Amino acid sequence: MNGPKANELIILAIARPPLVKPAKCLVILKSLEPVIILAPFLGLPMRIRANFFRSLPLALLLSQQASFAAGLPNQTATTTSTTRNSATSSTADFSNIDANDINTPPCRSWIDREVKQTAVVLCIHGLGLNADCFNDFGTRMSHRGIAVYAIDVRGFGSWMKLKNGKALKFDACLDDIKTLLPNLRANHPGLPVFLLGESMGGAIVLRASSMYPELMDGLISSVPSGQRYKDGTDLKVGVKLITGARRQFDVGTSIVDQATKNERLREIWESSPLNRMDLSAVQLVDFQTFMDGNNDAAAKITTLPVLMLQGTLDRLVKAQGTWEIFNELGTKNKTFIELPSEHLVIEYGQVKSNTYDSNMVQFISTWMAANATASSTQDKKSSTSSSPASVAASNSASSVLIFTAPWCAQCDDVDQQIAQAQKIFGERIQYKKIDIDDPKNANLMKQHSIQAIPSFVFLKADGTTSSTLIGNSSFANFSGGIYDSLQ
Repeated sequence: MNGPKANELIILAIARPPLVKPAKCLVILKSLEPVIILAPFLGLPMRIRANFFRSLPLALLLSQQASFAAGLPNQTATTTSTTRNSATSSTADFSNIDANDINTPPCRSWIDREVKQTAVVLCIHGLGLNADCFNDFGTRMSHRGIAVYAIDVRGFGSWMKLKNGKALKFDACLDDIKTLLPNLRANHPGLPVFLLGESMGGAIVLRASSMYPELMDGLISSVPSGQRYKDGTDLKVGVKLITGARRQFDVGTSIVDQATKNERLREIWESSPLNRMDLSAVQLVDFQTFMDGNNDAAAKITTLPVLMLQGTLDRLVKAQGTWEIFNELGTKNKTFIELPSEHLVIEYGQVKSNTYDSNMVQFISTWMAANATASSTQDKKSSTSSSPASVAASNSASSVLIFTAPWCAQCDDVDQQIAQAQKIFGERIQYKKIDIDDPKNANLMKQHSIQAIPSFVFLKADGTTSSTLIGNSSFANFSGGIYDSLQ
C-alpha cells in the first residue's frame, strides 16, 4: 500500500444513515486548513475495496477540526514528561524481589476532577518505553473528561529493577490488563472503558481484546504491525543467537534511528532511566513471534469498535502491515486512519506541535464518544465500600491507605505528597503506607482490590471507603480524595 503524502490525513468511513449519504472522504491538509473531497480515492484501489461500517457518522467527523500539524518539534509545549525517580529507587538493590511474584503493575493516572468524566482508557506503551510516555496525551485527555491510566509493561520501566524484571512476559502483561480493567470499571461505575496501545502496546491490546472482549467497550491500536523496514537488526540477531543468545546488546539505538528524526524525542527516549535500550537475541525472537500473532488476534475481535492508527512518516513499521491487520479485524465497526506522524503517533506528544497533539486528542476523544456504549451487564460496583476497614476502624480521624513499593518509580512522589497534605489538613487525616512486597499485607490488598501501584484508598473516620485513586496522579487528585473523606 502506497502511503499518502506527508501533509495528508486520510479518513475512510461510511456514515450511519440517514445523517448523510454514504461516502468516502479525503482530508488534505494545506496550511492547516482542511479541504474536503467527497470522491473515490484515485490510485488507491485497495482502500476503495475496503469495508468500513458504522465507525463514525461522517457529519460528526467533518464537524470536528480535522487539521493536524506535520509533527514538527514544538517550541512552546506546555507539558513535559516527568520521570520522577528518587535516589532511593534508582540506586537501591531490589534483586531479592522476584517480579514473577508481583501482581500489581506500576501505574500512572491522569484525571481532571474539575471536568465531568465520561470515559476511561488504559494505555499500553511500546517496546523499550514506559508509562510516562503517555504524560502529554493523558493530561490533554483528562481535560476532556477522560480518565487515563497507563502501566509499565513487564520487562520495562520499574519492573527492570527486580529479579527477573527484564524478562519479556507477554502472558503476565495480559494478566495485568485482565485484572486491572475490572478494577478501573469499578472505580468509574457506569463509564465505558477503552483499551489503547501503541507499537508493541498496539499488539498487546489487540491480543487482550481478542481474549477478554467482555472487559472493555472499545479498542484503539496504533501502529501494531510487526512488519518492519530492514535495518540490519535481523543479521545482528542471527549472529547473537549463535554467539550469545541470552546476552543483551544495544538494539534501542537502531530503533530510535529509524523511529524518529526529532532530536528532542531522541534525547527523551535515550536518556530516561525507565526506558530500555538493551535486549537479547532470544527476547527479540520472542517479541517478533508475539507480533506475528497480530493477524490471528484481529480476526477474533468480532464485536468491539476498533480505531487503528498509522503514521505516514513511519520509517520503522510498514503501513502495509498495519493495513493488513485492519483488514483481518472481524468486527464491522472499525476505522483506519493514517496521519502525518513518525512511528510514535500518540506517545511523547510533547515533542510534536500543540496543534497536532490537541487535534489528535480531539479526534480520539470524539471517536470514543461516538462508541461509548458501556454494557449494562458489566459488573459496575460502587467504589464506596460499606464494610469498615479493620486497619482504620479504631481511629477517630479519616485516613488514607497508600499501597506502594520501594522499587516502584511511580511511587516516589508519595512522601512528598504526604508532606504537602499534612501542611493543609494537619492531624485530621492519618497516612498509612502499605508495602505490597510484605506478605503480611496480602489480605489488606485483597480487601481493597489493589491491582496496581501506587493505589490510594481514602477512608472516612468510621473506616468505610470514601474513594480510591489508582496510579501516581496529581496532588490535586490526592488532596481531593482526602477532602472528600473528611466530608
